[in-house]
Amino acid sequence: MDEQLGMYINKKLKAVYFLLIKMGAIKEDAEDIIQETAIQFVQYLDTIQEDYIDAWLFRVAINKYYDSLRKRKYKDKYVNSVKIEDLLDWTTPEDIMIKNELHTMLSECLGKIPQKMRNFCSSNIVEN
Repeated sequence: MDEQLGMYINKKLKAVYFLLIKMGAIKEDAEDIIQETAIQFVQYLDTIQEDYIDAWLFRVAINKYYDSLRKRKYKDKYVNSVKIEDLLDWTTPEDIMIKNELHTMLSECLGKIPQKMRNFCSSNIVEN
């Protein structure tokens, strides 16, 4: 790419950048889109007709901006529909061991109580 074409492309990319900002892109997103557009321009330089360079730059950048909006909308929709609490399992292996030990100790203690007393305690619990 010769220097004159490089200066021309740089000038046009600045215009595209300001258009993206006017369309609502934040500064960082607009800069990323401009960089991606410039890289793509260099890749397809041989296939782009000289008369359509301006239109090509604007169209590619605008399409990239619309793609980023669609991705963000999808991401926001997905992220907002999932609660973080649902993803986290607050039960640790230590908690499971403690509950199992407590259940075993409670069963042993209840096994030591005479059957008559167990029946009395369970009937009072049911009545209350």
